[in-house]
Amino acid sequence: MPEERITITRPDVARALTQLKTTQLLEPFMKRELTLSDAAKDLEVKLPKLHYHVNKFMEFGLLEVTRMEARAGRPLKHYRSTAHTFFVPYHLTPSETLAQLLGDLMVPSEMRFHREAAHTLQTLDPEWGLSITCPPDEGISYALAPRATNFVPRLVQSVLKPGAPALFLSDGTLGLSFETAKALQKDLIDLFHRYRQKQEAGGQHYAYRLGLTPLHDDTFES
Repeated sequence: MPEERITITRPDVARALTQLKTTQLLEPFMKRELTLSDAAKDLEVKLPKLHYHVNKFMEFGLLEVTRMEARAGRPLKHYRSTAHTFFVPYHLTPSETLAQLLGDLMVPSEMRFHREAAHTLQTLDPEWGLSITCPPDEGISYALAPRATNFVPRLVQSVLKPGAPALFLSDGTLGLSFETAKALQKDLIDLFHRYRQKQEAGGQHYAYRLGLTPLHDDTFES
């Protein structure tokens, strides 16, 4: 049986596990026991290519032979990952800092969110650009805005109408006491789990972003 979790200590193994194309070849074996031919069919890759990587995974200690199935000729090998989870310390990843690693992990979902949100915004107004303002007693501010100057105040009202896109965009900072911030934290977690349980087969997919963190400097303004 696979171990629950293995911590990676070798740089070459860590490098392999941080390459998506490589880990995609390991994925089927992390789910269940497979022969090479069955895994190649699942992955839709040629057997010699997978055989090369399986040998590497074996050398790295990521994969093991779980059993040998008797048949005419050579026995048929069945493979399984050695763990359900592999943990790579961030200092063994290509990221120089933990912040960079967090950013690298979020890039694909952030890019998708931005792309889909932009598409939805353009169904509401075709002309968008960068609004640059400097309110009294505040620093300069950059914001995405439509050409229509009165559109943004109407945006929330517009998207809340029946039949309008289910869209909400917001970021910034809040000045909260620790107790209030903890209450907001709990509300966000409860909100996420409540709607996660409401998923329906055949329902439209929506991208979402939820996050909350203390700020450790005064770089950002609300």
